[in-house]
Amino acid sequence: IVLSDVMDTPGVPMLLRRHHVVQIQATPLFYRIFLNERDIVGDDLRGIKYFVSNGTFLPIATSEAFRNRFGSISAFD
Repeated sequence: IVLSDVMDTPGVPMLLRRHHVVQIQATPLFYRIFLNERDIVGDDLRGIKYFVSNGTFLPIATSEAFRNRFGSISAFD
């Protein structure tokens, strides 16, 4: 388990690589903030196999925007 501050999205790619993360579980708010972080690119997420939304439903618009920005991914709500 790797914990990250939701407001520290610029530091997330480094954590993903350092800890060989294969699954992210986060709230829809995290995914929306992540979308707005311009320094994160699709290549930063290449090792992630699953993105899981929890806490509340993931809006379809957020899911589609995430997929459009970062490429074809598996997302579960």
